[in-house]
Amino acid sequence: MAKARAVRVDPDEPFGEAARRVLPVRARELVEQVPGVRRADDIEHLHDLRVAARRLRAVLEVFEGAFPKKQHAAILREVKQHTERMGDARDLDVQLEFLERFLEASAAGERPGVEWLVATLRADRATAYGRLAPDLDALEDDGFLARVDRL
Repeated sequence: MAKARAVRVDPDEPFGEAARRVLPVRARELVEQVPGVRRADDIEHLHDLRVAARRLRAVLEVFEGAFPKKQHAAILREVKQHTERMGDARDLDVQLEFLERFLEASAAGERPGVEWLVATLRADRATAYGRLAPDLDALEDDGFLARVDRL
C-alpha cells in the first residue's frame, strides 16, 4: 500500500495555513495512483487509489472551516463522484484474488465450475475497469489539481 507522505503540522500555526499545506499533498497522492489503475496489472493500485481518496476526503472534512464553502463543497463532491464507482471494481479484484487461490487448491471435479466463475468475473472486472476511465481522466486532468490548489 502506498504510504501517505508526512506533512508536518505545527500546532501553533494557523488552521488555514496547515490546511493549505496538507490538501495539495493528499490530492497529488490520489492523482499519482491513476496510472497504475489504468494499467490494471496489480489489484493494489486500485486499493491504493481508494485509500488516497479516503485520505483526501478526510482532509477536506477536517479542514472544512478553512476553505470557502462553495469551492470546498464542489471539490469534495468531485472527489466523491469520481471515486464512488471504484468500489465495484475493487470488489471484483478481491473476489478474483480469492477464487484464483481457491482454484489452485480445488479438486479436479470442482475446477471447471470455479474456472467458469473466474472467467466470468475477469470479464466483469474488465468492464468495471473500463467504466472507470472517465473518472480517472477527470482526476488526472490538470484542472482538478488546479481547482484543489485554488481552494
